[in-house]
Amino acid sequence: MLCHRGAVFASVELETPDDCVPDISFDNWGGLSSLNGFDNFYGSNNFYGSSNEQVVIVEEEQVCHTQSVEIIQQQLAIIQEFSKRIILQQICDVETQVIVLQQFRGGLQQFQSDVTRQSSRDIGYDQSVSELIVQILQSDGSLNSNSFGFSGTDVGKNLVVPSGSNWNNDSSPKNISTILQTIHNGTNSTVPSSR
Repeated sequence: MLCHRGAVFASVELETPDDCVPDISFDNWGGLSSLNGFDNFYGSNNFYGSSNEQVVIVEEEQVCHTQSVEIIQQQLAIIQEFSKRIILQQICDVETQVIVLQQFRGGLQQFQSDVTRQSSRDIGYDQSVSELIVQILQSDGSLNSNSFGFSGTDVGKNLVVPSGSNWNNDSSPKNISTILQTIHNGTNSTVPSSR
């Protein structure tokens, strides 16, 4: 079982990897050659990258600008489907697919714990790594299989923390609790029963 710590908003428990360093290694797990060097990226015992050092770029000031939520949903759907393409086209072992997917998912859970102020981490993104998105595809539309020149432990060392959040210590935790409870209830009520 991967290491999770539950952060609780009201009665909704979130699985978050914050401050939780799994004592696991998947380097060559099960003798799979596709996992050779797995721990070289984030290092051992840093499965989610949650132990990475954060270095805020002080001179880089960015302010959050409201965009249409539908545009944001489109952008994230593109990234979601592209993530599937990366995994399915380049990993043939289902075991490795699952491990990499869990690692990716854990990073997003870490971000959620940051956004909801359940962690002590700065709420930002790595500018240097995020800018590499334009290099993922070759000019012919195929995936770029060359190294991008960074390791997982570098993620967070060029952190930009946009200002402009509406976070309020009094009202935001309650609002988030209501949102998560609504999602939790809605998800449970729409799951078809197995027959």
